[in-house]
Amino acid sequence: LVVVDMSSSAGAPASRGESTLYFPVDSSDDWVSLESKDLPEDGDKILDLLRMELVPLKLWHALAIEYFRQKNDNENMMKVLEAATDKELESIQMYASQLHQMQFLMYDAMGASYTQKAVYDGDEDAVKKSAEMYQRGENLNPFDPRTWLSRAWTEFCNYIRAADSSGGSSSGHEYLTKCVSHLGNVIKAGPMVNEGGIADMVRARLLRGAALLLLEQPKEALTEYRLVLQMAGSRDPATAKVANTARLGIAACHMRLGNLPKAQEAIVRALAVCKEGAPDSDVVAATAAILQAGESSTGSLDGAHLARETALA
Repeated sequence: LVVVDMSSSAGAPASRGESTLYFPVDSSDDWVSLESKDLPEDGDKILDLLRMELVPLKLWHALAIEYFRQKNDNENMMKVLEAATDKELESIQMYASQLHQMQFLMYDAMGASYTQKAVYDGDEDAVKKSAEMYQRGENLNPFDPRTWLSRAWTEFCNYIRAADSSGGSSSGHEYLTKCVSHLGNVIKAGPMVNEGGIADMVRARLLRGAALLLLEQPKEALTEYRLVLQMAGSRDPATAKVANTARLGIAACHMRLGNLPKAQEAIVRALAVCKEGAPDSDVVAATAAILQAGESSTGSLDGAHLARETALA
């Protein structure tokens, strides 16, 4: 597998970098290249090529992620991931350990997609599907620290569902407590143990910040969001959404702590970054709400809004 990232040059797009994927041709030393910006609208066309040339599952996973990263195309991403878990493709991997690891990644990605839909759309079926995908991954590799991350997201979805059904009351806090505990295990394992490395640490701390804030622990949440901002890198186009979500969290924490000027400072910075790159309507909307708040305001960013931003980052 060879994936060449073209996003590091000056003037690259702020939200998505371009990549070139190289597909090995079976029983030869030849390769077929595909620019990520040229991914076909009909994913079935490229699936036929992958099957015919017995392309390693690692490239199936890379292709699925590119569909989402370049085109925000969840449908084709899921199509590739579901096809990659077909039993007929198991012979592509030479070793069982490699097969299980790649299948784990497929189920993890599908679980994340369903989680996003569950949190953002409040889709009950998506909650069940995400839990099912994460459980399949855990069955393959129960010792991977990312299983704690998937458990945390499952509990977070359970909280959102409980909060929605109770009209936004404090119902479901037991789910948040479990979520924070699972994320603590991910963080303790550290980036050297986690296959996802620093990226998993960022994901864990971002979600932990949201959970702690919803548990009315703004000081602890503020620490998590600040760490996310340090780890994500404010100027990295690939993590711009993550960094700005952390800034939304920082603003929300300061508002809970009664420090409106600090909240305004965080949100103004988020808006400035948006102006430098691609506009982010969510940040603009949050900016308007915070900048219009009075000095005596006790309000805060809507918890559900912050949860959606966390899922999308």
